[in-house]
Amino acid sequence: MTAIVEIISATRLSEEKFWETSALGQSLRRLKREPRIEAHITFDNRRGLPDIFNARINVDRDDDADHLIFMHDDVWIDDFFLIDRVIEACRTFDVVGVAGNTRRLPRQPGWCIVDAKTLDDSRYFSGSVAHGPSPFGYVNHFGPTPAACELLDGLFLTARRSVLRAHNVLFDPAFDFHFYDLDFCCTAKDKGLRLGTWPIALTHQSNPLYGSPEWSELFLQYCEKWEPLYCRLDQCPKILARWASAGMLLEQHQIKPASATFTLSRSPAPAAAHHRTKSASHPPWAAAPSRCARRLRLR
Repeated sequence: MTAIVEIISATRLSEEKFWETSALGQSLRRLKREPRIEAHITFDNRRGLPDIFNARINVDRDDDADHLIFMHDDVWIDDFFLIDRVIEACRTFDVVGVAGNTRRLPRQPGWCIVDAKTLDDSRYFSGSVAHGPSPFGYVNHFGPTPAACELLDGLFLTARRSVLRAHNVLFDPAFDFHFYDLDFCCTAKDKGLRLGTWPIALTHQSNPLYGSPEWSELFLQYCEKWEPLYCRLDQCPKILARWASAGMLLEQHQIKPASATFTLSRSPAPAAAHHRTKSASHPPWAAAPSRCARRLRLR
């Protein structure tokens, strides 16, 4: 029986615009004679990526469609041996990406960074990804591949449905568009799965964006889930101060440590706070959303 590989993605574009203008849509049209590809695209999407990805993981199929690819719609597939590479990669690793980090640090907000402005040591990087608006862009060689990793870039992830279901590994719907990939990697590692990179030729049109209010809120939620030790009394003020850039968060929230409790409560922000967060010294992520303040009542 011929192996089927599902390519799962979501796009804000209409169906017509996706096939005509998106990198992934045009790539799939180019590969239309590859009988093993089965595309599952959610058009006009406003749902979180975990909901869409989990729906395909949970599908019961009687045929040989066990391999799943989760990828962005702004990725060109440059490798016309994609399916062979995916099948081969999944014989070595349980979850596979094209770029990753061989270590994971506390409070690490991205696979290749240690904070919003600082790259990790490149000796821990693995994989290659091209970047540019068109196919076959400029290639960034991060490090040797294949290699076992702790974290993978979410632009492209592949795994076998049977393996994910056997180990109860799903994407967390709490991380709709940010940190869904890091959380998925942590979950897979926690369940004993093997993560790694594989040489697959892709071109990514966009670069990651860090630091929006939504991103900052989910970063704290990600830390709460996987690193509660660093969200305790002696660490939370340090985390917030580091990400607040010159203390904007500390101005807008009252931090009141007690004997065994760290409480973050909302207080009225200065009248000019919204203007200051847009300046160079106070980037947009300086002001955390109020939901984040309510949630960070740790005991």
